Amino acid sequence: GFLTRMPTALEHLEITNCFKVTSDVLEAYLLKSGASLKSLTLLHNPCLSLSFLPNLKANCPNLESLTLDGHYYSERVAINDAQPEYETLLSPSEVPTWPSTLRHLDLVSLQKWGAEAAVNLFRTLADAAPELPDLRYIHIEAHIDIPWRDRASFRDEWIERLRTVFLRRSAPPNPYHGSKKQWLAWKAVQKDYNGRVTPGVLELAFHPRGVSHVELSPHKDPRDTDLASDADASPLKPARRSTRVRLVRSLSQQASVTSEDAGAESEDVRNRSPGKPEPFIQGLCNTVDVRIDNQRPRETTFTERDFLDSEASGDEDWSANADMEFENGGYAW
Repeated sequence: GFLTRMPTALEHLEITNCFKVTSDVLEAYLLKSGASLKSLTLLHNPCLSLSFLPNLKANCPNLESLTLDGHYYSERVAINDAQPEYETLLSPSEVPTWPSTLRHLDLVSLQKWGAEAAVNLFRTLADAAPELPDLRYIHIEAHIDIPWRDRASFRDEWIERLRTVFLRRSAPPNPYHGSKKQWLAWKAVQKDYNGRVTPGVLELAFHPRGVSHVELSPHKDPRDTDLASDADASPLKPARRSTRVRLVRSLSQQASVTSEDAGAESEDVRNRSPGKPEPFIQGLCNTVDVRIDNQRPRETTFTERDFLDSEASGDEDWSANADMEFENGGYAW
């Protein structure tokens, strides 16, 4: 195949809408040239299944991004041949493996496979969490044709488990840690939730070099440095009292709002805690989006709007002779 003629030191490989690429052809290339590969993108290849996943860790030890889109397009106008050409996407005996360097996992429109094979994919991903410290993005859309009750249980179990293992739960870093004085002002406002301005905060706000440190911007002002001396720093024009008080008041209000948001997030985390404890929680993924349904992907997706009849334009009761009858002394109705 053409993959045998590809360079052996590629770091990024993308294959789109190619009928000649099968799982065996791709795995043969990865076995020979996958050691240097960092990004693998496979889009709309109807003959390509996921049978290369069991040896992915061994063939691509440095892989960081894996993207696969199983949505196919028809090459003929009169015939709908946008169907997968492989027998099964992943057999139950094929157990996927994941490189420890993986950072981005995007698998879309996974179809033509059974529940047992899907369990293997989700289970191996959750079990490999201790070996995936760099994983930050997970997006999986799986179409599994099983009864709706089993599918609902399947969805509740595996979506919740993957979110529990990989989704980041920690609060975002405090934006007011940009400088030491900014942090001191933040700590002072944290102790004052009633809106009263404490002398310490006023001192920082009224200081010629302290006005910039109580701004709501999380970025550090270039003029703010602990290493520069007061003599080297250019003097700032003192701000008005109303402006300084408004800055402190805004900082106090935002401190209260941030505390409420943090409390709400902690409550949400407690509500979503699973019943069974996981042996390892990776908790570093910013996105864990897993969708499981029984839809059959099509090249064109129709909605309810496509089947609604359009309203007739104009008045159906009007006739061309209506104006003539009115002119002859008749009634308009």
